[in-house]
This record gives sequence, structure tokens and C-alpha cells, in this order.
Amino acid sequence: ITMPRNADIPAMFYGGAPEGVLSLVLYEKHDGDDDYVVRWQGRLVGFTLDGNVSAKLTGETASSSVKAPGLFAYFQVLCRKRLGDKRCRVVMASHKQVSTITLVSGSVVHVASMGSRADGWADGGEIVGAGGTRRMVLGQDGNVLRLSAPVRDLSVGEAVTVYAGCDLTLATCRDKFGNYLNFGGFPRIPTVNLFSGASLASL
Repeated sequence: ITMPRNADIPAMFYGGAPEGVLSLVLYEKHDGDDDYVVRWQGRLVGFTLDGNVSAKLTGETASSSVKAPGLFAYFQVLCRKRLGDKRCRVVMASHKQVSTITLVSGSVVHVASMGSRADGWADGGEIVGAGGTRRMVLGQDGNVLRLSAPVRDLSVGEAVTVYAGCDLTLATCRDKFGNYLNFGGFPRIPTVNLFSGASLASL
């Protein structure tokens, strides 16, 4: 789909990928008819700029996404699960900090308080605004959060919830979340090839 780059939909991508899934329905109508017919429906999956005046949006139908291969479970040291999902079982309501925004500068957000949370507690977590805006937290230093992309929908004085992050290691799962029994990695994978003696880490 090609449209002017200053249209509302392309503008949603300039500060980073929009939150959630963007669904799109294209209707067709003949001159003189009152009824519209659905020509295409699906979700947006790509965005590029075409010169200085146009933007190109790429989409896929629901049937196309179903045909895509699913994720495979790898034999790896780090956990394969997503923090807080039904396989991980960490209750995120017990690992959050409610605060308010005091400053927004691009992809850096200051909050009023992080309570007793240590630096780095929110690394890899996310911040959620009152209106549902979400951004991943790349780094937390005190009350300063460095986000994965600039935000347009967070403002000073807005209530936000900051959720803890996980680096997917066994130590973090055990010590930070008390979730050792649900850890999804294999931390005791041998690092030396038992047949040749070569280090597997260098392969």
C-alpha cells in the first residue's frame, strides 16, 4: 500500500514500531453504488519510505500468518520462556512499580519514584502508560528509564506502571523471581566436546 508519508498511518511508525497489532481493512466501492465491499483485510507487518513524499506499507492476511512456521524450542543455556506467560508462571502483578512521569525526552523517561528497586531491576522489562502505551525498558538507572524507542503518547504527570525485566538466566529466575522450578533453559549444557575435548563455546 502506497500513501503520502505525512498521512496518519505512516506517522505512527516514525517514533518506532507501534504497540500491538495494526489491523487494516480495505474497502472497494463503485461510483453510483451505496454498498462497500471488503477487498482485503489483514495486519501491517512492514514499513518503508519511498523517496521524500511516499510511504509503503506491507501487510499479510490471517491465512498467510497461519502458514508461517512456529517457534521451535532450542536446547540452550538461557530460558526459552517469556517472562510472565503461562509457561513461565511468574505473577507480574507482584513485580511492578507504579509511578508517575516527571520528564520525557525522546526515548528517555524519568519517573517520580522506583521505590526500593535497585538499578537494573527494570532492564528488559517494560513501561505501560495509563492509555495502554507500552515500551521495552533497555536500561534503568535510579528513576531514569531508557526505552527501546521514543514515545509520543506518554506525558508528564501521567501514571505509569514499570514491570521488572529478566535476563533469562537461572540465577535471575531463582533469586529475583523465586521461579527456579519453571526455568526453561539448560544451564548445565557441557561447554567441552566430550569426544574431541574442543571448546563448544568457540564453535
